[in-house]
Amino acid sequence: MGQRTPRRRWTPEQRRQAVAEFTASGLTQAEFCRRAGLSAATFSAWCRKRAREDDASTAAFARVQVSSAATMATAGAAIVVQLEAGLAVSVPVGTDAEWLARVVQALRQR
Repeated sequence: MGQRTPRRRWTPEQRRQAVAEFTASGLTQAEFCRRAGLSAATFSAWCRKRAREDDASTAAFARVQVSSAATMATAGAAIVVQLEAGLAVSVPVGTDAEWLARVVQALRQR
């Protein structure tokens, strides 16, 4: 039987660095793993963990102030979304939520 190569231990920082290098490489995950000498299954788990961490770090809560239904019905109600750096978006009640989310995301990236 052939000799087994001892398992290499990767620190969390080395794992993050490998995922970042893969992301910037333009290679397929399989090709990156071959070149780096990594197990594809292990590296895939690292990428999934990084994606979960990224999702968790971008989740946020927003402060919401709700007017009474009567006020909203008579005032041509609008929703005002206050963002960082003094940015605000005012949209009519009933605006498509997905569209509004894309607008807010675009403003945050500026």
